[in-house]
Amino acid sequence: MLFSDPSKWTVEEVETWLAWNIAQYNLSPSVVQYFKMPGHSLVMLTEQDFQQRALEGGSLLYAQLELWKAASMDETTVDVSGLLQETTTTRSGSSSGEPSDGKKLSIKFNKLL
Repeated sequence: MLFSDPSKWTVEEVETWLAWNIAQYNLSPSVVQYFKMPGHSLVMLTEQDFQQRALEGGSLLYAQLELWKAASMDETTVDVSGLLQETTTTRSGSSSGEPSDGKKLSIKFNKLL
């Protein structure tokens, strides 16, 4: 599960987000080593920073992160064209109809062949 706000991601959650993007867009797994940081550091990177860290796919990863950032500011859910199954919960794990800073998204990875 990932918080909808990428600035709250742990190093492990950043790696989960990267792994999903790597699989989804057929990027080189080696890019993970260049993004070993918590979410609050990741969101401070510029597009140029992404391009320098990931020569192939840097702009794509930056754009994907921008989508997450925008969605976390504007909505309680993240719609990525049906690729993610989402659930809004509080940090304690109980369901809540009201938005809170503890929102998490449950991600179901679809294996594409």
